Amino acid sequence: GRSPRDPLSVEEMQQLSSTLYKFRATPHHLTRLQEALEQYEGSLSFHNFTSKKSADDANARRFIISFQTQAPIIMEGGLEWIPTQVVGQSFLLHQIRKMASLAIDVARGGCATLETIQQALSPTSNMNLNLAPAQGLFLDMSFFEGYNRRKTNAHLENLDWITDESTPAVQRWKDFRENVVMKHVGTEEVEQCNFIKYLYVQEYVYDCKNQYKIKEQK
Repeated sequence: GRSPRDPLSVEEMQQLSSTLYKFRATPHHLTRLQEALEQYEGSLSFHNFTSKKSADDANARRFIISFQTQAPIIMEGGLEWIPTQVVGQSFLLHQIRKMASLAIDVARGGCATLETIQQALSPTSNMNLNLAPAQGLFLDMSFFEGYNRRKTNAHLENLDWITDESTPAVQRWKDFRENVVMKHVGTEEVEQCNFIKYLYVQEYVYDCKNQYKIKEQK
């Protein structure tokens, strides 16, 4: 059998990348991805999106403010990358990677639907969700709106680096994100084919079509 950690040979990855890097998401794919991400918004139980937590664990509940797709970009090697941005108060171990994995399966079709996400968020379900690669996941910005509202010293400046996008600090942040972080993400995919290996594992090792069958908690 093939190892989940290293399921494809170098030759196989090269053959797949030459084909998959030509793929471009259609408006239908992007709409379906956005609809999937929006299912996570609100105060919900993410017990299926982490490890060692049950639905009745209060700590499994998290508040997602927004989860949005951004405009696709073409990166090194011709690979199309669809950035997404999630804003939340806090996150559980593996939560974002599992949310992304299930949303990807909804967008590409064939094994998951919006109802699958709703079932995964149900307090009565017990689902084994796979992890999307950690590659490309990074903290983009911290928000301090609560602190700004509650601070008692009116003379203290607000902690806010995004309202005025013309500041040198914001320009440095954008430059680092686009020219260092995202460039590294693209180069790493070309060299390691992490998402190609993930898609293979998702279909033939994890077996997403069968894994998304719901198990009710007793």
